[in-house]
Amino acid sequence: MAAQNLTICVSGTVEGPNFSATILPPSADWLQIKPNGCVCINVKIFLKTHDGEFIYQHVTGRSVRDPESPQNSMIRCMCVFETSSEKYLHLNQKAYLGHGVKTGMNIVLDYYDTNI
Repeated sequence: MAAQNLTICVSGTVEGPNFSATILPPSADWLQIKPNGCVCINVKIFLKTHDGEFIYQHVTGRSVRDPESPQNSMIRCMCVFETSSEKYLHLNQKAYLGHGVKTGMNIVLDYYDTNI
């Protein structure tokens, strides 16, 4: 049976070539930890962009912990965005693949446009 865990995102930033944003509450990760140690990611993030627009980001994926240092892990994920902002409506039509690492409490992910 998998263990459930809710992790609240207290703060953070999103930075990229098209916009930068801060993470707003209520944002959280509804983690599910499988018996084999694989962590299922289900993150729901609310963003406020540098120009005052609001965007919702949903991230799903897997995180595999480093057996030598369990607070660190490799992350593979997919994310989609939703917004009513005219400036960022193009995000509603995209799906992004991501990969990155968690080192302690810091998470760094790179996302790639799938060109749907």
